[in-house]
Amino acid sequence: MPEARRVGPLLRREGLYSSHLAEWRQWPRRTHLEHPESQKPATGSQLKDELARLQRENARRQLNLDHTEKLAGEREETCCAARSWR
Repeated sequence: MPEARRVGPLLRREGLYSSHLAEWRQWPRRTHLEHPESQKPATGSQLKDELARLQRENARRQLNLDHTEKLAGEREETCCAARSWR
């Protein structure tokens, strides 16, 4: 008996169906988050929320950069002033 003909009766005897096999084949793709099929497409509101979050993060980082540049400028001025005293 060819192998394909033996698989069907075996699966029926064990109470398994082709849908179970299909689910088992898809399981690794659904469990790995980086796999494209494991993620649902984002909705419009999710995209808006993500955009707002990224804009807030960008603004926060810009303020941090501005503050750091200001401190670096003040340090440079202090350093140059200290050199002129010597």
